[in-house]
Amino acid sequence: MTSPRIRNPAATRQRLLDAAGDIAFEEGASSLSLDAVAARAGVSKGGLLYHFPSKNALLRAMVAEHVARLRAELESRAPGALTGEATALPAACCFLEVLRDEMCSPPAGASGIFAAMLEDPAFMEPVLGFREDLRALFTRCPDPRIGAIVFLACQGLMHEKLTDSRCPPDRNLALLGDLAALLKGEPL
Repeated sequence: MTSPRIRNPAATRQRLLDAAGDIAFEEGASSLSLDAVAARAGVSKGGLLYHFPSKNALLRAMVAEHVARLRAELESRAPGALTGEATALPAACCFLEVLRDEMCSPPAGASGIFAAMLEDPAFMEPVLGFREDLRALFTRCPDPRIGAIVFLACQGLMHEKLTDSRCPPDRNLALLGDLAALLKGEPL
């Protein structure tokens, strides 16, 4: 007698998102089909369709999950960073730490996020909202002009992560240290 399978919808959903990111990274965005994602995740196509009724829904969820993860990580390190309740300079430095960790993480998910954003510009909504919250955070820093420069450099680093999976992660670590020093008014 086989034991009944325990269902965990949240874990299944995450497996599907992870599989989609892996496929986009390894095989390219054009290989991101629902059949391929279901097979990679070890889920039936019906199971995939239960969570994501279309490829569009899957791609939208990939983008939203990526942004939600970055938001949550920043908020865990600097509560109130994105609402203006935290002191701007330490909160902005916490974002640089989040970005450093993101730079050092495997690029698989990032490639999938970029593929999703190319699929439909409407998928950019969570990204644009997060970007505006970050812009406001950096604008509240003691020197808003330096804050803007650091913010734009961070945007460039995130863009590079999304578009160039071959970029060695440690290449930008020193730059992130320089950005933190610049933000704090320390010599480079």
